[in-house]
Amino acid sequence: MNAEPQHFAIPLRPVVDCAILVLRPVHATEVFDAKLLAILDAPLCAIATPTQGFDRKERLLGNVLAELSREQAETLRSRLSLNWPGDVLARKFNKLAVERRERLKGFLAHCAMTRFTKKTNT
Repeated sequence: MNAEPQHFAIPLRPVVDCAILVLRPVHATEVFDAKLLAILDAPLCAIATPTQGFDRKERLLGNVLAELSREQAETLRSRLSLNWPGDVLARKFNKLAVERRERLKGFLAHCAMTRFTKKTNT
């Protein structure tokens, strides 16, 4: 069984600059922001209680946060703590109940402290 090599494509976002279409790379933070915003914006399930719905959102947010690198986790934790008015993600995140926000921020702090960069064998 020969496995074909996988090719990873960098997602590109079209940007119009002076009527010329330019493709620029999408940054990892934009991808994570989009994932987190999709979870925060998703409606609660009609057949579940609100508590169950928000528990589900918290688990989904935790799953996305677990994908972050050490640096990304620290940056996001600081960003969510600052809650700058122009930051849509921070604004929506801070609408969560205090207990949920603190658990998720604690999880981010844990990720920022415990993640290690891979060591290369030299």
